[in-house]
Amino acid sequence: MAKQLRCKDLGMDCPFSVISPDEQEAMEMGNMHAQKYHSEKMANMTDEQKKEMMEQVKSVIRDVEEDSTAV
Repeated sequence: MAKQLRCKDLGMDCPFSVISPDEQEAMEMGNMHAQKYHSEKMANMTDEQKKEMMEQVKSVIRDVEEDSTAV
């Protein structure tokens, strides 16, 4: 089953959504997105805060059907 990650599920006012074949790819795509579009928030985070954010990201990744157009 595919995995979906959405910024809005993390409380962000951002339309980003990715559907990936697995959790690892969803995390990688989310990280690339965050570095490009949310760099100002990430720049001020401590290593501990970044670790906590990664755990939060993992917690909001959800299962979706492979051909889903869920947003």
